[in-house]
Amino acid sequence: MAVPQGKLRFHTRAIFVRLHRRLADLLQRGPGVRLHARPRFRTRLILQSHLQPGGYFEQIEMSVVPKSDDGTVTPDSIFELWGKTSLLLGEKFGKSLRTVDESKAGMEAAGFVNVVEHRWKLPIGGWAADKRYKEIGQYNRIHWEQGIEGWSLYLLTTLLHWSVEEVQVYLAKVRQALKDRRIHAYQEV
Repeated sequence: MAVPQGKLRFHTRAIFVRLHRRLADLLQRGPGVRLHARPRFRTRLILQSHLQPGGYFEQIEMSVVPKSDDGTVTPDSIFELWGKTSLLLGEKFGKSLRTVDESKAGMEAAGFVNVVEHRWKLPIGGWAADKRYKEIGQYNRIHWEQGIEGWSLYLLTTLLHWSVEEVQVYLAKVRQALKDRRIHAYQEV
């Protein structure tokens, strides 16, 4: 089946609940949809199986590289090290962790037209002045605190040959930085 032609739009939205519901619906509807397939193949598979001309597909990706606009994520900070290490691990593992930067081009390569990309800053921690972003940042901090070991333990011990103790020390430094409200880190979404 050929890639549907027509005016397909690509929107990114930072509404996590909707995304997860839609993704779950998509996976339930189509047997054989694999999210770990190559991005172009994955996108074509989704297009062929689930979209009609005139439809649109929404995707959300989060950068693994924390940033700050005010210089509080310094070149020698643990967040800078986390970002560089994460990208290196992705390359060594054979999976790009630069998806947030590659999605638009991948969608266009798969046949989408009128691709629209929106980027938001997702705070890491409760440092934001705005009440809504402060709350979102606190949830994101919890997401990080509970996820970093699972995200990195296997890769650091297998690909970089760190000991489990070295990984735990590294993650303790990341957790400490996550709680530091003087660091105005965010992820691009």
